[in-house]
Amino acid sequence: MKTITILKAFPAFARFSESELEFIARNMTLESFHAGEVILRENAFSNTLYIIVRGVVEVRKKFGDQEIAVAELCAGAFLGEGGVAGMDSHRSMAIAEAITPSEMLTLPGNFLDLATAEHPMVAVKLLRLMSIMLAGKLRRLNEEYVLLFLEHEGTQNISALRNLQEEISKEWGF
Repeated sequence: MKTITILKAFPAFARFSESELEFIARNMTLESFHAGEVILRENAFSNTLYIIVRGVVEVRKKFGDQEIAVAELCAGAFLGEGGVAGMDSHRSMAIAEAITPSEMLTLPGNFLDLATAEHPMVAVKLLRLMSIMLAGKLRRLNEEYVLLFLEHEGTQNISALRNLQEEISKEWGF
């Protein structure tokens, strides 16, 4: 299947014109991953944006000596937004592993620079799209955090949740 046909199938790209989709497609690569293959390693440098085309990817976060599954992603989900957004020292915040055979479209880390120079509206629309997706992820995390906090209010876990909040704040710089 052609890359542009794949992009057109995702609602996230509905606001892109035909020429914009062609520009994006020319810069993408379709990659395959076997079940059990690690796509991103926590704390490893990554400057690639991954868009899941087919398959299921599990996202895990290390807490001490434990790995905890924090998300299961499928077709249409993005991984590695920070790397392609120009964060030179972007390190993956979690482990992403294909749990079924998977295919992903990838965009290289220099794509936004290229798009800014050659097709500025693509850069603007892609940044807007990634902002919307990241805001959605943050909203879900906030909701989960509040539910956890309320569930354990008045117990010893409040201290553990506050410690986790401090750890996350330090990691994210706020």
